[in-house]
Amino acid sequence: MLKYFIIAVNLLFGIVYLFTSDVWLRVTVPTEVVAGIEFTVKVLIHKDQLNNFARYQQELPIGLTGSEGESANGIFSFKDQKVKIMWMLGTLPAEEEFEIYYTVHVDATFEGTVDIGGILSYIDENERKNMGAGAVTVRVLPTGSVVNYVENTNDNSNDNSNENDTTNTQNQAQNVVTPELERTMTYEGDAVIVEVLVKKGNNSGSAKIVEKIPDGYEATMIDNKDGIFSFKDGEVKFIWQNLPSDEEFVVRYKLKPIDDSVDLYALKIDGELSYLDNGKTVSNKIEEKDTLHENYIKTLADAGVPENNTGTDTNNDNQNTADNNNGNDNNNSGNNGNNQNQGTNVSNPENGVNYKVQICALQKYRTPGFVKRKRKIIFNDKVNVEAHNGWTKYTVGSFNIYRDARDYRVEIWDKTDATDAFVSAYNEGRRITVQEALMITSNQWVQ
Repeated sequence: MLKYFIIAVNLLFGIVYLFTSDVWLRVTVPTEVVAGIEFTVKVLIHKDQLNNFARYQQELPIGLTGSEGESANGIFSFKDQKVKIMWMLGTLPAEEEFEIYYTVHVDATFEGTVDIGGILSYIDENERKNMGAGAVTVRVLPTGSVVNYVENTNDNSNDNSNENDTTNTQNQAQNVVTPELERTMTYEGDAVIVEVLVKKGNNSGSAKIVEKIPDGYEATMIDNKDGIFSFKDGEVKFIWQNLPSDEEFVVRYKLKPIDDSVDLYALKIDGELSYLDNGKTVSNKIEEKDTLHENYIKTLADAGVPENNTGTDTNNDNQNTADNNNGNDNNNSGNNGNNQNQGTNVSNPENGVNYKVQICALQKYRTPGFVKRKRKIIFNDKVNVEAHNGWTKYTVGSFNIYRDARDYRVEIWDKTDATDAFVSAYNEGRRITVQEALMITSNQWVQ
């Protein structure tokens, strides 16, 4: 009896597994595209509990090429007209459902229709299985044609397709207002935040932003405004099948140097927005509102830190020796008069008199992290940045007693490359000479 009970339980569980094992694909593509442009294929994969080897494959006709978008931990390849995304054991996403996408570029001479579907091959119970997606058809029109901006999926009902097509055709035939585009870049620690403002006018169809990034950076998405973000081969891309409904919107991404040789100050980006105007691809350049340095100066001004940029341009990373002549960390009273009227407010001012250790001064802005790496500052102290007499100056520490600041300076001399570091003094957040600070606080100067 027990034997038959066990067999019955096993059969029961087997039947439950067969009926609950649910693997399927849903493919979404535009119904029509114009030759010479790109379109995006989105594939929603419901994998159920699969966590073994799997591969998605789609064959494309000659004249179409595939490129990677989002592979969800998979390995993308395009060879012999086949798009393949492969997942090795344990690399499938943990979620039961996930989405992949890839981009298909249509040659300008291509005409006709393309069936997009694909096959998911996977291992289940040591058995290879295939799950095909019902093909959806993309119609490729000659350059200059008017297209219907309607997405099609392999499980959609198209009862209202004629009504949708007519509406979209009428909308597309309207005169399209040229978008206004503006890029703003700001420093954020060791990184740069890039914002692209898009005033799209009456544009509502597919569009793409491409930003060409110099070598030496990695890019991560902050806000894609429901577009598809990618960074590959030095290009940041945002792709929309349909632009956001807002008349204007901002996309954001972060750039971070991958090594110390990158000069953030010299960062230049070329970008453009491509969209369709009555079936023709139109591209508009993204204008840069301000350079990074101009934005940095504005940031200082907004914080009450005036910039007095009178120095000559230089690439020298170490100007501490020149600054030492201004009377900081110097008991020579003859320098005090020269500095008394040149005090400059600093970022994050503190109350009363305090002392810091200046580790570097540059006439070109570099990030605090760059300065720490360049001067091999191994301490965890935050690097403060201030503008003073045309220089960008970098300090660490904050001390109420001069001797403590002096001891920290000696430690920096001994343990870092900042062997010309010196003590700087402040009163209510304004730079003064060390001699003045000692007089105010009745501290004793220490060699």
